[in-house]
Formats: sequence, C-alpha cells, structure tokens
Amino acid sequence: MGWIAIALLAVSPFQVLYAQEAREYSLWTVTILLSTAALLKAMRSPSHNSWGIYTVSLTLGFYKTILSTLVAMGQGI
Repeated sequence: MGWIAIALLAVSPFQVLYAQEAREYSLWTVTILLSTAALLKAMRSPSHNSWGIYTVSLTLGFYKTILSTLVAMGQGI
C-alpha cells in the first residue's frame, strides 16, 4: 500500500507543482540563515572576509526575491 501511494504521489501533477514551488522558499530560507550567520560572525570577529561573505549572501538573497530587503532592514536594526 505504501509503494502504491509513493507511485501515485510521484506522478501527481499537483505534487510535482508543489515541489517546484517549495524549492523557491527553501532557497530563500537558506540565504536568510546564511546571511544571518555571516552577520553574526562578522560582528564577533570583524575581518574583510567575514564582511565579504555577508555581502555575498545578502546579494544572493536580493537576487532571489525583493522581500530580502526586509531581512536586510531587520539585520540593520
């Protein structure tokens, strides 16, 4: 019964569409977590490399979605 359910979910158009849509949000979540971790590291031990990693991760977030500006404002505060 379990294998039949897996087979049906694998070919279901709704499930395929949902899986493709969910990837966008998971990538955005990863960029938020990466930029936050990089910011904390840069604040604890300031160096050009730490701030460079933060800048790159924040730029990736901006490239992903415009809502990353809210994350950047929150991190700035």
